[in-house]
Amino acid sequence: MTNIVKSTIFAMLYLLGNSLVGQVVSPQNTEASIIAEIKSIHGADAGNSIKGFLDNLKLYSRESNKCELSKMIEFPIWVTHHKKQLKIKDEKTFALKYAKIMNKKILSAIESASIENLFVNHNGIMINRGEVWISCVIDERDPKQCGLKIIRLNN
Repeated sequence: MTNIVKSTIFAMLYLLGNSLVGQVVSPQNTEASIIAEIKSIHGADAGNSIKGFLDNLKLYSRESNKCELSKMIEFPIWVTHHKKQLKIKDEKTFALKYAKIMNKKILSAIESASIENLFVNHNGIMINRGEVWISCVIDERDPKQCGLKIIRLNN
């Protein structure tokens, strides 16, 4: 095989392998570049608030603060649990099913999250391998305002 063919095959396998985990990891993934990407896809409000959102998400998860965590979720929310889809309709249901929803897999993904390893596309902002999806949700009271909310949990 020629070096060109070997290089092409290697590049294709590299891209395929990385696409399976949801993101091509590259050295350009800096906090500034990810925030810029969030701003370009989800707006300035989302880009400006992602760091604080992640900090609060980690804090409330560590504390098992159901009340504050539920404020960070857009209800109703679909949760994948043992390959079944659960519809969590409100804060009360979230609190009742907290242990089932916020299991070790999700808590670990949240704890290890950093801006540099977020995956961003038009569907939202993904933590780790898709355990948590975040998006900018329009405020019904003020349609010009957008706030980050958890829109999907996959455990």
